[in-house]
Amino acid sequence: MKKLLFILIAIAVISSLVLVGCNKADTPTDPDNDNGETPDNGETPDNGETPDNGETPDNGETPDNGETPDNGETPDNGETPDSGETPDSGETPDSGETPDDGETPDGGETPAPGTGPDENEPAVIPSEIILAFSDITLVKSSARRLPAKVIIDEEERALSYTVTGTGVSISDNSLVAETAGASVTVTATAEGFSLSFKVNVVDLGALRIDDITLIEDEEKEISALFTTPGAASPIKYEFEGQNISFDGNRVKGITPGTETSVIARTNDHTAVFTVKVLPKSDASMTLTAPEVIYSNYPAKDISVSFASSDYSSAVSYEWESNYLKIENGKIYAVGVISAEETVTVTAKSAYDTKTFTVKVSTYNGTVNAETHIKYYEDNIVNKEGTKGGTIFVGDSYFSGNKRTNAAGKQVYGFWEDFKEDYANEKNIYLMGISSSQIHDLEIVSERLVYPMEPSEIVVHIGFNDVHHGNLTVEELGARIKALLSEYHRRLPNAKIYYVGVEPKKNALSSDQYKNSSLVKAPAIMEMMEDFASESNWLTFIDTAQLCYTDSSKTAINQSFYINDLSHPTLEAYDKIRQLINEARGVRNGDSHYVDNSGNTSGSNINPTGLYLKDKNGDDLKGSFVASGTIIVGKGATSSSPHMQWRFSNDNGTTKSRFLLWDTNKNGYYGFATIHSGTTQKEDTLGYEIFTEGSVIDWTVIATDTDAYFYIGNQLMYKFENVTFSYFNVGAGSMDIEIRDVELTVKAEDEEGYAAILAAKGITY
Repeated sequence: MKKLLFILIAIAVISSLVLVGCNKADTPTDPDNDNGETPDNGETPDNGETPDNGETPDNGETPDNGETPDNGETPDNGETPDSGETPDSGETPDSGETPDDGETPDGGETPAPGTGPDENEPAVIPSEIILAFSDITLVKSSARRLPAKVIIDEEERALSYTVTGTGVSISDNSLVAETAGASVTVTATAEGFSLSFKVNVVDLGALRIDDITLIEDEEKEISALFTTPGAASPIKYEFEGQNISFDGNRVKGITPGTETSVIARTNDHTAVFTVKVLPKSDASMTLTAPEVIYSNYPAKDISVSFASSDYSSAVSYEWESNYLKIENGKIYAVGVISAEETVTVTAKSAYDTKTFTVKVSTYNGTVNAETHIKYYEDNIVNKEGTKGGTIFVGDSYFSGNKRTNAAGKQVYGFWEDFKEDYANEKNIYLMGISSSQIHDLEIVSERLVYPMEPSEIVVHIGFNDVHHGNLTVEELGARIKALLSEYHRRLPNAKIYYVGVEPKKNALSSDQYKNSSLVKAPAIMEMMEDFASESNWLTFIDTAQLCYTDSSKTAINQSFYINDLSHPTLEAYDKIRQLINEARGVRNGDSHYVDNSGNTSGSNINPTGLYLKDKNGDDLKGSFVASGTIIVGKGATSSSPHMQWRFSNDNGTTKSRFLLWDTNKNGYYGFATIHSGTTQKEDTLGYEIFTEGSVIDWTVIATDTDAYFYIGNQLMYKFENVTFSYFNVGAGSMDIEIRDVELTVKAEDEEGYAAILAAKGITY
């Protein structure tokens, strides 16, 4: 009998087989069997007829029609043909089985009953083929090489594959897993051979392990993340050196100052992470917490810093009090606290532990303080459109609460005409609280200052501390500096102005106030002036100069005060406003008063006036356009009264001036100029004359080289080759009111500057 040999040439080994359509009826006839020989697979030809050459079929089975082969030979398997006839030759069959004619087969054995062929059974596929094609599982994005050839009956035949379904593709006999969750059928086909198997695609995801920081001798459990649920499997760790060690899934730091790269592996995953080992000595943290917090005020920040950023970690807090709460780095007092309570707080980082104490209470403040605060909150702070402006805060100097004055009129605070003084400015408010000291302002700022997000803060504080408190000058100065620095830290874009501290009116007649007025107050002023000179965000305004009549500050100006011995008169508030506005620089809509009618210094130019500044608070040194209105006031008939628009150098030397000048001291003001040492007066220029009460609309335009002066729309004069370090509008020996000043600086708004010059027909 001819034996059929199947040999599989394969690169990948696969584990089971699905047999598709391999029964007798589907077996193809050998296309090369032209001589009538039995097909190569040994099966009886489909028509059941005896092969043409009369030979027994290769598999030894009786032909399907049961007829005796033409040559009369016994079939190869020795079995009696289905017809029951004795083979013609009478030869014994090859298998040794007894033929129907009674001759003993070669092997001498009698065939077992029931072992004859059954045409309904499928063909038998050798086990090595079955083992080669089984269902397989692939990981997404992986590939598997499949057998390329098969040898059948010592003949090499190529295999081809088809895929039924999506998510798996095949190219050059390689399966490629494309889509997780896909399940497809793959059919392998060769001539005379067809098998099918399943391919399933899974996504095992990734293994992720974050870098780990340890202190020497510290151990940590490794947190391994498998991105696909259910894909977790045991991890092995690989690393070099002895700077760390592993015990199962725990890692220990051994050598400080080292970093070790670790490879984590499973059967299906790989991850790389770094283990850093730090010395124990650098693990400390520092906390800054408020000393006192109030249940009726907003929470305060707890500041945490670490000696090294390598030790930075989350901080947890523990305490025992129902009046305290800490959340998201902020500490709160909660509830109504009848008596102040001191609470100990323990803070823990991953590497350090610290404790601090904080006092919790409900703040009651000065007399009627809560009433005043509530008034400001209801009428200013919580109103729409009030934020981003200028606020005056501190004590009663800047109180803005309603009250009735001596004349029975409803006014706001002691600065009764504040609203009229600043009628042309939007979002400018008085928000002081009577009797406030520094610690009061520190507290109420949480409700009044920070929520307003002001662009300017004018502060008058320290008066009550100096005259009624027990702190030393150094302690007071430190508290004021700390308060203003906190304003700057939390409101970094705000310009801050510090005003005060003034002496008391009765300083010379009162032992109680003599030292505070003549020693402590001037010392605070000097300290704050020095502090402001070192910063670019704080401006010191010496309003206290108005309270003394001599440079040594030993004589008190009694006319500065009203009868309560502390607060300014309205006339004094006008002077305070002038100093504040000068420090603020020009703002659209400002009013500025120059009171020089008592000046009898002759024709010398007094620099009093409004100094125009840019948005950074710096003096004007370049191209600009300034305009406004001047109301002419009373002039000193014994002197040489004048209004001036003055360009000066850093040393105060006047370079150029436009003037309205009463040269004859008769109340009539004509136009004049002084430029490069040359003076031209109204009698030579011949322009309009102004008198007390006249309203003058003016404009000054400065280019890189020249300066132009307009009254109304009329060009009065042009200076050529003007250089300057600052510019101011003012007066000498007369009173004026400067209103509605507007400033456009080329460096800040070149488009607006160019438009104004174009309208005037000026080329630059």
